[in-house]
Amino acid sequence: MISAARQLYKDSYTGLSRNTWYLSLVMLINRSGTMVIPFMTIYCTQSLKFSITQAGFIMGLFGLGAIVGAMIGGRITDRFGFYPQQVTPLLLGGIMFVVTGYQHTYVSLCISTFILSVCNESFRPANATAIAYYSKQENRTRSYSLNRLAINLGWAIGGALGGFLASINYKLLFWVDGCTNIAAAFLLLKLLPYIKTGTRHIKDKHTIIQQHAYRDKIYVAFIVLTILFAACFFQLFTILPVFYKTQWHLNEQFIGMLMALNGIIIVLIEMILVYSLEGTKPLTTFIRTGILLVGFGYALINILPASGWSAILSVSIITIGEILSMPFMNSFWIKRTRETNRGQYAAMYTIAWSIAQIAAPTLGSQVIIFIIVMTGTAGFMLIEHFDFLDAFYMTIITVTTIGYKEVQPLSDAGKVFDIMLIIISFSTFTYALARLTQFIASGEMAVYFKNRKLMQSIEQLNNHVIICGFGRNGQQAALTLRTHKVSFIVIENNLSNINQWLDEDPSLIYINGDATDDDLLIRAGIKRAKALIITLPEDADNAFIVLSARSLNPGIQIISRASQSGSAVKLNKAGANSVIMPDKIGGAHMATLVSKPDVIEFIDYLSSEEGESISMESVEYGRLPPEIKDKSLKIVMDWKKTGVNCIGVKTSEGKFIINPPDHILITKGMKVIVLGTREQIESMKHNVEES
Repeated sequence: MISAARQLYKDSYTGLSRNTWYLSLVMLINRSGTMVIPFMTIYCTQSLKFSITQAGFIMGLFGLGAIVGAMIGGRITDRFGFYPQQVTPLLLGGIMFVVTGYQHTYVSLCISTFILSVCNESFRPANATAIAYYSKQENRTRSYSLNRLAINLGWAIGGALGGFLASINYKLLFWVDGCTNIAAAFLLLKLLPYIKTGTRHIKDKHTIIQQHAYRDKIYVAFIVLTILFAACFFQLFTILPVFYKTQWHLNEQFIGMLMALNGIIIVLIEMILVYSLEGTKPLTTFIRTGILLVGFGYALINILPASGWSAILSVSIITIGEILSMPFMNSFWIKRTRETNRGQYAAMYTIAWSIAQIAAPTLGSQVIIFIIVMTGTAGFMLIEHFDFLDAFYMTIITVTTIGYKEVQPLSDAGKVFDIMLIIISFSTFTYALARLTQFIASGEMAVYFKNRKLMQSIEQLNNHVIICGFGRNGQQAALTLRTHKVSFIVIENNLSNINQWLDEDPSLIYINGDATDDDLLIRAGIKRAKALIITLPEDADNAFIVLSARSLNPGIQIISRASQSGSAVKLNKAGANSVIMPDKIGGAHMATLVSKPDVIEFIDYLSSEEGESISMESVEYGRLPPEIKDKSLKIVMDWKKTGVNCIGVKTSEGKFIINPPDHILITKGMKVIVLGTREQIESMKHNVEES
């Protein structure tokens, strides 16, 4: 049995041309460097400090560039041949990856990303055409499967290596991605001889018979259906992981394993399955079966109980459907082409997947209406032989019940199809209208816009403070921060605490949830925050948050509450910069009011709302202008006098010198603590920042 399985594996990989293997090797090298795109959103938000909205727009430009690149690549392939149209985009894409890594402004990164996408994605139609050229009719599907295998292996290698490089320096991602692109171009030049294809090299132009892909009605219908299928399939990598996390409460490691399972199954059985099935039945039979299996896999998610085994089963079935459908879909469109128009067909097929990839994360509930419109268009094209525009027009006037005159009289089959389309679309729109009415009347809409406004406010926060816990201590911290005009966000599990504050200050930015959840800390902008104040009543919860925060942002200042004296040391070891015990401080404060009442009242006055006009500030050595660094305190204080007074100096060893002498030198690592009115402090900060 083992020998039979070994022989089956061997047979499934034999018979393919050497050039097909070379093309797959080039694709493996190219995709092994695919690191920038998976980490682009993280790079934009964490390294360049762009907002989530800006990062999303940049990724949208990449998708738009992919569509434009595919169109250009298909045209050039038909005109000049697939060989130069593979080499040139690989070289230009490699250069653009490196160039993009040095763009740090929003506008320049947008422009560079679009150009990069156009260059990079124009490679795909030429590559698909080359696979068809180097393969035979009887093994064409396997040739595409081998290419898919190289892509999947490359993505796995690139993703793993990219995560490692991103932890060191994001610029390495761009350099490695660029170098692998260029290496793939030189490898292609080395392994594959130059082939003259394309209409430019045909001497007798009268022999060129070229049907435009967009005039092939069956192919246009196929493209529409491909977009629908691909948009659903891409949910596997966009919506499904979120669903597993939020609804089934599976952990990130298990979800990552599920995504890896998809690639493992493809590597293990796709070539064998395609080898066993290729040529036994019409291509559409396998495509239909695969699409149905993908749908069945998604349906199981609604039927099976929420568990790891249910997730494994559904992902496995979806992957089997992918294996049955996608390789044979490639063979289907290739059969409709000639050498002189293959680039156009490949471009439309690439564009279909690009559109689906862009639309997949945002379709959600809109997918039903989209499916109705696309199905109606495809139905009129197949049944009545309308062109795309007429079929789309008929669908729109049908589903909107406008009732303009038909493009041409319908056959009996067309009338039946139109009746079904009216019933389905009317029912769908009626349900949608009822749901919209409920959405407005029940107050869901107000909650939706309120949450959306909160998320926009959170995205705009930078160098802010996060308060975990909004009880008495948390609210007092928020009050003081508000007094000193420091932006902050609150994470609180008890809505009543938040609502109590909202009655007085509706502008509060907050997240309702458990502060021990890492995802909530990330949503609150932990990686952009300057400080974290933890005021939960349980020391164990506070320690957990300290550990999580320190790993998410090693440079953040962490101030934690402690209830037990023994917990203070543990919280410091966990990563807290300061640990506050409210009971201890409160008792000491009351005792000092007895022994030194005037002094304590004066200090309380400085930190109260009544003392808002008086403030203290520390100025680090690094913020001082070069001309007064390593100078005496007198020179530092005389520089652009604003009226502030020095009340202390903190040395590089962390010791405080109260009322320091004028001759003391302000050196590296020291801080000058000054007292003055808020106007004087602001004037001093302005002078320092300006210098």
